[in-house]
Amino acid sequence: MDITNHWRYFLSLESEFNNSLRYVEYTKEQESVFSFEFARLLMLICSEMDVLFKVICDHIDNTANADSIGKYYGVISTKYDITSEKIIIDRYGLKLFPFKDWKQDTPPLWWTAYNKVKHRRHEHFCQANLGNVLQAIAGLFILNLIALNEYSLISKIFDHPSLLDRDVSPGALMSETSYKVKLVTP
Repeated sequence: MDITNHWRYFLSLESEFNNSLRYVEYTKEQESVFSFEFARLLMLICSEMDVLFKVICDHIDNTANADSIGKYYGVISTKYDITSEKIIIDRYGLKLFPFKDWKQDTPPLWWTAYNKVKHRRHEHFCQANLGNVLQAIAGLFILNLIALNEYSLISKIFDHPSLLDRDVSPGALMSETSYKVKLVTP
């Protein structure tokens, strides 16, 4: 299994999202703009997240049989303080916490939007919006860093995102590429 394929796929999705910003420039007021392109990106990003959740959970605890967002939280939160993870986008002066409100029985709002768009797009198309895609791509970035950390591959990453970045703070797992993943402190 080549975990770095997930990183390369993330970079491809991040590039596509960045290209979409040529048509809808990010502003707080534009977060609710929805489109078929945002629906497509939301589906691709969150589907990849589902795969990475399983990869990460299997590596942390291969007996957990994590197969849903609540179960993913139950496994990942034993090792990582994922709810405090922050992504920055200097271009827009943004700090995002895509997993901030995630709990065992409460998925992130953008994950709920993804499921609504996936299963009942005809009723929830407006949730295929810039804000949800932005949060999802930030979440995918964090999941990739966790996966790379789990498999001790962070130092093997040489290609970097063009839009998203990480804040550096104490108490985090550092790597040669300056990416970090905050571990749960006992």
